[in-house]
Amino acid sequence: MAFQNAICRIIADDLLFGTGFLIADDQRHILTANHVVTAIGERSRGGLFATKARFGDENDRVIQSIVAQNKAEDWAVLRLDRAAAVQPLEYGRPTDNAVCRAWGYPNILNVGVKVPSNAIIEGRLADVRALADNAANSSAHFKLIATNATHDLRGISGAPVLVGNSWVGIVISANYDAEDRAYFNQISACRSETIVKACENENVNVPIRGGRYGVPALPTSYSWPREPFPGLKHFSEEHARMLHGRL
Repeated sequence: MAFQNAICRIIADDLLFGTGFLIADDQRHILTANHVVTAIGERSRGGLFATKARFGDENDRVIQSIVAQNKAEDWAVLRLDRAAAVQPLEYGRPTDNAVCRAWGYPNILNVGVKVPSNAIIEGRLADVRALADNAANSSAHFKLIATNATHDLRGISGAPVLVGNSWVGIVISANYDAEDRAYFNQISACRSETIVKACENENVNVPIRGGRYGVPALPTSYSWPREPFPGLKHFSEEHARMLHGRL
């Protein structure tokens, strides 16, 4: 799978608000930054549920609902009205100093073009702290130190941070220069583990691709095998000696 196919533009009122990407085996759940959702609610005439997730060339799906979100960590999982005709990205975990890239759609580009323009930020992960409950130095966020810093890429919020073809976090913010232009020589990202943990909660139950620490989810239906215990036989009189005559 080309990982680019799973990445979408989030469009409302023909304006690009951010980037999202498909994360679930059912092909109906995308992840983006929570502030993208907030901006749509504040600035879009039609609101979030008239918003489109556009995969590739005019391949649109409509946002149906917010499944899970965390304002402090700045992420949101959105459900689409129907399955996207692409495969989701697989979940991975960030490690300090790993070579990575962020791939998304800046809003300075025309959303009407048939071949999607995109931006790639390359660099290394930094400040990836040990993740532990109630640990003083634990953090849901890390940094991407870019080696190809670029001006004016707002709209890339919600883009996946990729190590190989696996997403290890999402872009949530960047530093700005004196003219208030986003300058992506250093970006902040929310790490994948905290998002996956929330999504696999029984009240949410989003089937994350590669989630459950690599263990596949239980099937929703199954049938009993003809021989559930292969090789098992009844005791007979010949086993009486072994069982001390208690047969």
